[in-house]
Amino acid sequence: MLPKRGQFDNLKPDVDPFKKITLYLNGDAHFHGGTKTVNRRLMPTWETFLRQATEKTGAMCAARDVLTPTHGTKVKGFDELVDGSSYVVIAKGNFIPIGLVDLD
Repeated sequence: MLPKRGQFDNLKPDVDPFKKITLYLNGDAHFHGGTKTVNRRLMPTWETFLRQATEKTGAMCAARDVLTPTHGTKVKGFDELVDGSSYVVIAKGNFIPIGLVDLD
C-alpha cells in the first residue's frame, strides 16, 4: 500500500544542512585559504573534520583546534560553524593573527 499524498510532509529529514567555510593555516600569511564543505553525513565526528582540515590546509601536524580569525575564539563543534565564514586551523603553537580581520 502506498502512502497518501502529503502524509509525510510534516516530517523533517534527519540531515543537517551542509556549510561551506574557508580554512586558513595558523601563522601562514602566504596560504590563501581552502574552501571546505562541511556535511555531517560525510563527517560524523569532530575528529573526522579536524583530520580533513589538516589535509585541506597542508598542516605538518594534525589539526587540534579551529578558531575564529578575528578574536581567536575556539570552535568546539559543528553547531558553532557558520556557513560562509572563515576559520583558522591550529596544528601547533598558539593563535597567530595574520590580518584576516576582514574575512568575517
